[in-house]
Amino acid sequence: MFSAAARDESVARHTHLFAQRLIGPVRFLNPVAPAKASAVNIRHRGTTATPTATPAATASATPPPSPSGADGR
Repeated sequence: MFSAAARDESVARHTHLFAQRLIGPVRFLNPVAPAKASAVNIRHRGTTATPTATPAATASATPPPSPSGADGR
């Protein structure tokens, strides 16, 4: 809930109301609020997740050095 509040204005407003004790825990954790927070976090995760090459993946892509005598000398 709190990470979604940092990313979405309406979730932030809802969290603010709870933090100021203007709404109780039942209203704060009604089924719609956590669902919206999850959607906000999933949307955020989808926009920032980019595949990166790991050193192990790039190392395995390079061929091993040729054994001595195999280079034509």
